[in-house]
Amino acid sequence: MLGRAGRPRYDDFGEAWVLCKGTDGWEVADDVADRYFHGPVEDVTSKLANEAALRMHLLSAVAAGGLRHRGSLEDFFARTFLARQWPLPQLMERIDAILDWLVSERFLRRLDADQEFIPSLPANETEWEDDVPAWLSPATGRDDLILDEPSPAPSAARRSGDEPSVFGFTPASSIRSAAVTTVNVRDPATVYEATEMGRVVTRLYLDPASASVLRTGLRRGVRRLVRGDAPVTCFGLLHLAATTNDFAQLFLKAKDTERDSDLWKKYATVADEVLADREYEERDLSTVKSAWLVESWIEEKSLKEIEASLDVAPGDLHHRTDLMAWLLAGAAAILTTDDVFLDDHLPALDHLSSLLDEARHRVRHGCKSDLLRLVKVRHVGRQRARRLAEVGIRTPEDLLAMPVATRRQVEGWRGWGPVLVQRMLDDAVRFAAPHAPDVIQPRSDDMPLPGERETSVEDGP
Repeated sequence: MLGRAGRPRYDDFGEAWVLCKGTDGWEVADDVADRYFHGPVEDVTSKLANEAALRMHLLSAVAAGGLRHRGSLEDFFARTFLARQWPLPQLMERIDAILDWLVSERFLRRLDADQEFIPSLPANETEWEDDVPAWLSPATGRDDLILDEPSPAPSAARRSGDEPSVFGFTPASSIRSAAVTTVNVRDPATVYEATEMGRVVTRLYLDPASASVLRTGLRRGVRRLVRGDAPVTCFGLLHLAATTNDFAQLFLKAKDTERDSDLWKKYATVADEVLADREYEERDLSTVKSAWLVESWIEEKSLKEIEASLDVAPGDLHHRTDLMAWLLAGAAAILTTDDVFLDDHLPALDHLSSLLDEARHRVRHGCKSDLLRLVKVRHVGRQRARRLAEVGIRTPEDLLAMPVATRRQVEGWRGWGPVLVQRMLDDAVRFAAPHAPDVIQPRSDDMPLPGERETSVEDGP
């Protein structure tokens, strides 16, 4: 166990506790100490090198960080730890590629250059790389004189020591190389702006690549609903979310890859429901298994049944149901902000949004759709809700209107009791549909007299 150090006003140092197991604990402890305490320190690498992390941070820097100009983005990422490990030109090339992708995916807009933008100098450089000559000192600070900055090519040569320092002008020998290197350089004053979908993706902490996969699959779902040529099912939505980078897909077992396995049979039965791009078979088989796991959960399979059929422990199941609920909520938000469809397709959009909402709630509670209202009541989980459904109770209204004989029967079930049932009834009031308001009969003394004005003169006509 590691304790964090460096929090202001809280910790001056951190502590690490290592539990050593084995037949000879002291010997194991000595080996651990030699390796982790007294051994060489491992290299620290920047997690920003991961392309998914760089996509997320680059989008959030524009959508939520207030960095609008390309020069500001360059300056920000040039000060990161990643810039210390990667060559700066390679990092900027990667940033350019991701910016182009974000613009093509409509998460960002590229606007015209801001003529008033003044790029800042890198953190490790000053305005002059050598001392100002004595003959130029009187000219510094005057508004009527303009001093030309040296070109990048001679500046790089001075740092390397290959050529003498050049000050105030660009030699002719560097013009050709400068022209070649600046052909594909983007203007630092170029302005980037986040679209509404880009801001939604940032608020949801989604990988933009995952958002692109979800958006593509949802558009296919809308087209299917409009044309009526293919099904849009709950499994298809689960499979779509399981395809994204943000979902932890299950590993395949040796028995899963056999052609006569249950997973291959499931793969064949759901082929027409898939909304995501189908990759090579083994990868897609893993996605089908992940979606099948969540489908088994919402079909009210017990944990023992799921573990026996898919060989997945309860902890792994709950982790993936949390991820699935988050991704389905993100998919609903993406569908709301997608504006490519006409108003004539609003019924299909509304139907798909309802399917997403229903799937998300089913994943959260682990039940079928007929129990979604009942499981919202406190102290009623999916198992108790299904037990109540066996006696005809499927909604909070059914629970409140439960006959006395049925209530006594429920209270007599093992593990229930009168106290638990009463707590369910007390909380069911919050979710019961409100009754229609009673019709108020008009009073005779409120009826206007003949010729009486409905409004006074001061109130106007």
